[in-house]
Amino acid sequence: MGRSRKKKLKDLQKFAKWDREIAMEDNKKIIPINNLPDKYLIMQVKYGTKIRKVLEYAIKNFSNFNDTIVWEAEGQAIGKAITCAEIFKRKIPNMHQLNHLCNETAEIDQSENKKVSCTPHIYIVLCKSNVHSQKPGYQAPNDTGIFDSSENDNSKNQNKDSNVTESVASEEKAEIMKSAAQEFTSMGLQSALKRPNKNPCEASAKKKKKKKSSDDS
Repeated sequence: MGRSRKKKLKDLQKFAKWDREIAMEDNKKIIPINNLPDKYLIMQVKYGTKIRKVLEYAIKNFSNFNDTIVWEAEGQAIGKAITCAEIFKRKIPNMHQLNHLCNETAEIDQSENKKVSCTPHIYIVLCKSNVHSQKPGYQAPNDTGIFDSSENDNSKNQNKDSNVTESVASEEKAEIMKSAAQEFTSMGLQSALKRPNKNPCEASAKKKKKKKSSDDS
């Protein structure tokens, strides 16, 4: 038996083992997401998982699990699970996606001291049916996640309008103060506002001259 044939047989045995594990996990694994079908494909991605192999298995068996797959990972393997889900969407387009992030706690028994570990966990649901559109974390098919530029344009226009309103208000305030000062002058009263010196140098020269005359006297 050739080496390549042995490798193919080994891969087939591994796929058969995954089939048995998935069939057992269908009833045991609890996914914290509602509206999932009775039978769906669970792909648990770990830090040392080979992306090519899990993708081959997922694409081959996707149609046998009600066209629904759940990519699952925790800790350092979260980034690899996201990569698998994105490549899977390219291979099988028009997929509805639901992202669910959570922290799962577990007790670690070390001799007599029990410690509670908190590990980040991700579940990425990909399916053909639109059953999760009202849930947070939903992503429609062909949605790249880029924000609409029209929203930024609207915010810029709102800022411009607010600036124009402020400038108009300041001009109106200046006109009111000017008219009030004119009314005070016509009534023979002195305004409480200090008028700025037109020529600061001339004012300082007058002060020095006044001081010098007082010293001479």
